[in-house]
Amino acid sequence: MGEAESTSFEDHVFDLACVGQALHWLDYDRFWPELDRLLKPGGIFAAWGYIFPNMNQELDDVLEETLYPVIKPYWSARNQLLWNHYEDVNVPYLRLDTPEFKFSIEWNLIELLTYVHTWSAVRRCMESLGDGFYTETCERVRKVWGSKSTRREIRMDFCFLATQKQSTV
Repeated sequence: MGEAESTSFEDHVFDLACVGQALHWLDYDRFWPELDRLLKPGGIFAAWGYIFPNMNQELDDVLEETLYPVIKPYWSARNQLLWNHYEDVNVPYLRLDTPEFKFSIEWNLIELLTYVHTWSAVRRCMESLGDGFYTETCERVRKVWGSKSTRREIRMDFCFLATQKQSTV
């Protein structure tokens, strides 16, 4: 794997290029020219991402009370691009109309907590404050969740961006 901003592929070889859960991390000054080099005329660029889990009011409240306020200062400002559904990303291609997607998955408690543990803000916060806030959140979620093996529907706001490179005449 290499950087999306600098690849070894030949010019104009792809009909479709996709970025999943990472568009907000890319260096656009380098990425857009590289993408333009790689996409064939008329090619499609698609990006998607998902935002914060929603379960039920009681579990959502636990995260709102114990986790989100603590990690808020540790989010990169670039995450806002995803949270705004990439509306603020200046894509050099024509934006295409896309359907609205629903994203849900069934997870048990361990799967949910493992996912939350991967968040960059959680990791940065742990480096700064230790893991006490995360341990407290896990304990509060466990009390509300019930059995660790219980599977619950997790819904996440899903954003999808599709664009098309102009065809050459």
